Amino acid sequence: MPVEAVTATYTQQVDRLAAETRRRLLRIWDSCAPWSATDIDRFHDIAEPLIRAAAQAGADLSATYLEHVLPDVALREVSPLLVDDAAARLYDPSDRIGKLINSGSTFDEAATAARGVVDTLGHNTVYNAARQSMAEVAIGHTEWTRQVGPKCCDWCLSFAGEVWYSAAGAGFGHDNDKCLAVPTSTAGDSNQQAIEAAGGQVQVKKYKQANSLRRSEKTARRNSEQARKDGLIETDPARKERLSIREQEWETRAERAAERLQLLTAP
Repeated sequence: MPVEAVTATYTQQVDRLAAETRRRLLRIWDSCAPWSATDIDRFHDIAEPLIRAAAQAGADLSATYLEHVLPDVALREVSPLLVDDAAARLYDPSDRIGKLINSGSTFDEAATAARGVVDTLGHNTVYNAARQSMAEVAIGHTEWTRQVGPKCCDWCLSFAGEVWYSAAGAGFGHDNDKCLAVPTSTAGDSNQQAIEAAGGQVQVKKYKQANSLRRSEKTARRNSEQARKDGLIETDPARKERLSIREQEWETRAERAAERLQLLTAP
């Protein structure tokens, strides 16, 4: 089987495993309503074997995949803490309930948000295990690509054409992210197809530039505010004047970044 087809099969298997883990974990969570302290403990005890098995399966999928596509690379063992870490997150949904109630949310609002945490936990358990095990077992291979997942976000798509020199470098992701690090030689043209479907390289570059301008504006406004605060407590007149100048300079930079962003994103 061509390595591109093996990669496609691998990413599909990881996604199916994540979807099934989400489904089962949500069913367990829903069966534990109304989520008293005793119910939360019961959720933890019932769900722990599922989460451990899902994390191990995600790691095993990556190891098996690498054995096929990198037969000449000596693979290492995955840390047992990978599975332990996944299982250690099962109280996250109840923590979310407590935090939201303490901040004024109703119990129903908190419980709905907690269910979202459960949903994300099921997905992330598998994908994080797959990414992290890839980073740990294939130390000897040096060219990696982020294989974008179906319906990936603009942020993920902006990295689709880049090359990393370790699986750990390419193995980042956000909640519910479906992108995976794969050896560059095995990626095929799926990333390019995703880029073209999103409007081509022009749109991808436009997104990167817009993101950079947003970061510049945010940084400049933060620095301007800091200069203002420092000026309020400064006693040296010369230094106070200099801080006032810096405050305005940073504000000018923020306004210019915002102006450029508006021009870039105008229809």
